Amino acid sequence: MTLGTIDRLSSEGTSPESLPEGVETIGLTEDMQSWVDSLKLPPGYALIGGAARSIATEALTGVITPVRDVDVAAFAEYNPDLSRSHEVSERLMPEDYTFGHGVQVVSSLAGYFSSRDFTMNEVAVVDGQLLATGQASYDLSHNIIRPTAYEHNPDQDWRLSSKLAIKAVLLQAMLEQSTGRQATVEGVDLGDYRCDLTDGSQSVWMRSFFVALGFQKALEYGEDVAGAFLDKLQRYGMVRAHSLRFGDTTNEQLSAFADEVAAASEFEFRGAASERLEKLRHLTSGNYSLGDLLHSVGGDEYAQYVRYHEMAERYGGKGREYTDESKY
Repeated sequence: MTLGTIDRLSSEGTSPESLPEGVETIGLTEDMQSWVDSLKLPPGYALIGGAARSIATEALTGVITPVRDVDVAAFAEYNPDLSRSHEVSERLMPEDYTFGHGVQVVSSLAGYFSSRDFTMNEVAVVDGQLLATGQASYDLSHNIIRPTAYEHNPDQDWRLSSKLAIKAVLLQAMLEQSTGRQATVEGVDLGDYRCDLTDGSQSVWMRSFFVALGFQKALEYGEDVAGAFLDKLQRYGMVRAHSLRFGDTTNEQLSAFADEVAAASEFEFRGAASERLEKLRHLTSGNYSLGDLLHSVGGDEYAQYVRYHEMAERYGGKGREYTDESKY
């Protein structure tokens, strides 16, 4: 929902009489409660997405996971004052707000919890209470990325989208880096999703845009997560790329892959990801960049590297728009 379509419901702020079946409250530590209070969310406004997931992970395991950004929803059952949605969006979600997105209005708690993409996202922090389903609590405690039946139900011929398959790999890479424990993706075969950036005909099963989008998010978490993300894409057989043919992931490879996937998808890296790529492009191994090394080898590999780099520079993200499709 865009900001311009939000209507005011009420300014009284009341809580629902009961929680949806399977949803429970989880206690917060004083530090977590203090952080939530510092956001100064109005009554009925809730933290959702990665921020709520991070709080739930810490509450359940004691492990602190990074919060990339804050997403906020207003639950109608709590009668929130929606006239404050613009102020909340601008203050806590400035980038989203710039592109016309902000506080989501959710009609019911039951509808919210039954429409998440992964079970670990069946969480929300509203009016100082952490709410989560039992399945979310279990999977967050065990580092399990599990698609919900809402997004993945093979028995009804309804399968996980390419965008969410990439998101699953991103979550796995991020969780393993932040928790130091193995994370698993269950309930879906990621080997069924493939994108071939080396195929000039673009006859691929998965849009390169979603690969680029996932890499954008991975870079925002840092080089370690970005490297682990690319490594897992290769291990699952999900992506083929010229820039990934030269051994283990390095800073030079991260930069080269960014050029290649940007050219294939006309994607423009932005914000923290763009800044990180600029720094990576100035880093070298033994004073030689990947381009220098490929030049010394010569042949088709260097020609491909130059072609993709020039294409990325030329397109500069042509056609890239910030839409709900890019939200995680």
